[in-house]
Amino acid sequence: MELGINYAGVIKIKHEDSPRSLKIKVVGVRSYDPAGNSEVARKGEIRIGENYWSMMIAVAVAEIMAAMYGASEQFIEVIQDLTRNIIKSYHGGFMMHEWMGH
Repeated sequence: MELGINYAGVIKIKHEDSPRSLKIKVVGVRSYDPAGNSEVARKGEIRIGENYWSMMIAVAVAEIMAAMYGASEQFIEVIQDLTRNIIKSYHGGFMMHEWMGH
């Protein structure tokens, strides 16, 4: 748990071209989303639903697979950047997406 957010695990990726490890946090379904979209919050629900969770898992899998095939840390960041607007468009927020990738 970090900042009140439950997550299933952390994938740490170490590349030879970087002195630090890249961390990908894998969120759990029904995890608390402190910056959840306002429409959902009006209904009293500020947790990640199954659709949002599925999309977050898809992003995590794309990043993990890219890393497994030798993608650089910069390329992993590109995946994060490119998926931000998709997450924001479909789910109204992107803070959990940002939290997951760093």
